[in-house]
Amino acid sequence: MTPAPQAQAKFDPLSIQAGDIIFVLPRSSGWSWLKQQANVQGQHLLAKIRRAKRLGLAARVRKYSHVMLGVGGGLIIHADGKKVALEVVTDALDFASTSYQVFRQTGLPAATAAQVAKAGIRYMQQKYSFAAYFKKTREDDTTQFCSRLVAHAYRAAGMPLGALADKDVLPLDLYMLCQEAPWTDVTEESFHRPLSTEAEALAGEIGIPGQGAPSLSEFFDRSDKLLLDSAQMHKQFQEMRHQSYRRILHVEGLLAQYCVLMFTHAKQLRTSPADIDDSFAGKIAGVLGQIDTLLDLASLPDIDLLIENTLINTDTGASDSEYAGMPGAAAVREMQTGRETILCYTYLLLAETGLLSIVAHIVPHDKFEAFRAVDRERASGFLAALLQAGELKEYAEAENAFAWVDIEADRDFCRQSYKSILALLEIVRIATARQA
Repeated sequence: MTPAPQAQAKFDPLSIQAGDIIFVLPRSSGWSWLKQQANVQGQHLLAKIRRAKRLGLAARVRKYSHVMLGVGGGLIIHADGKKVALEVVTDALDFASTSYQVFRQTGLPAATAAQVAKAGIRYMQQKYSFAAYFKKTREDDTTQFCSRLVAHAYRAAGMPLGALADKDVLPLDLYMLCQEAPWTDVTEESFHRPLSTEAEALAGEIGIPGQGAPSLSEFFDRSDKLLLDSAQMHKQFQEMRHQSYRRILHVEGLLAQYCVLMFTHAKQLRTSPADIDDSFAGKIAGVLGQIDTLLDLASLPDIDLLIENTLINTDTGASDSEYAGMPGAAAVREMQTGRETILCYTYLLLAETGLLSIVAHIVPHDKFEAFRAVDRERASGFLAALLQAGELKEYAEAENAFAWVDIEADRDFCRQSYKSILALLEIVRIATARQA
C-alpha cells in the first residue's frame, strides 16, 4: 500500500487536475476501522461473486476504501457517505495521515477533462446510496456512491471507463483500470519537498522585491495560502450557483401556482362580479391601463417572446439539466411559457370584467345587469384607468388572432374574449365621445 506522504512534504492542492482519480485509505481506529475493513473486504467479495468482470480468487488489489474525482482549481467532488460534496481537496482528507494514490489519464484533452468535472459537479448535494448497486438502473435515480460517481462522470463526457454499468463499478475496478495505459500514477507530483539548506540560502541572497525579503519558503507559504483561498472562493461560487439554481426553480414553481390561482379567481369574478374586492379591483384597473399591450398579444407570433432568458432556461438544446434531479432548460422554458399563457387568459378575463362593469353603468341593458352590482365608484375607477392614456381609439380586430395558442378550445376562448373586449371598448368610446 502506498504510504502517506512524508511528514515534512507539503501537499499541493493545485496538483490535482480535472479528471484525476484519487484513491484513499484514511488512517482509522475503533469503529471507523471496522467499517473501513468491511468496505474493503466487501468490495472484494462483491467483485468475486458478480457475473460480469468477476475478480479472480487469487487476484490481489491494493486496498482503498474511497475514491474521489478531481475537478481542477484545488477542488474534488466525491460521494462522502452522506451526499455528493464539492470540497477543497485538503479539506476533504487529511493527507498527512492518509494513504493515497493519484492517477491521471495521459493525453486527456483539457476540454474532455472539463466535461468530466462538469458531469461530476452536476450531482452536487445528491444523496449518497450504495443500494443502487443491488438494484436495476432507474432513470430517476440520482443517488451516487464514490466509484459510481467517477464512472458516471467519465461516461457522461463520452469516455466510459469500461463495460460495467456505472452502478456496478467498485473502487477496486477503477484501481485495476488505472494500472494500465493511458493511466499514470502521479502521486509524487502531489506534494512539495522542502528546499535544501543550500537552496534556501541562495534564495535569501537573491531576495524578492516588494516582499520584505522573506525566505523562499515563506514566499511559497504565502503563495500556497493565496491559492487555497482562491480554491475556497471557487468552491463557494459553485455552491452559490447551485443554490441560486434551486431557488430560482422554487420561485418559478410558486409563480406558476400563483398564476393558476389568479386565473381561477378571475373566472369566478367574471360570473360573480359582486365579489370583486379592492385587491382584484386594483388588478383590473392595472390591466385596463395597459389595454393596448393586452390587445397586441392577439397578434403575437410566439408566446416564447415574452420569456426573459435566464440562468435556467437558455440552453434548451441540452439533453440534461445543469444539475441532477432538477428540470432542464427546455422543461423550465415550457413551464414559463405555460405560466405566461395562463397570465394572458387571466388578463383577458380581467379586462372583460372591468369593461362590463363600466358599460353596465352606461348602458341600461339586461345583458349587463349582473355587473351593476359593481360599485359605481369602482366602475368609474376602471374607466379612469382606461382613459389614462388619452381618448379611446377605434380598435381593429387582428387577423388570425391568438394563433400562438396551441389548444383549440383555449384559442377559441381567447378569440371570443378578445372580440367581446373590442365590442365593449367601442361602446365605451362612443359613450365617452358623446359626453365630451
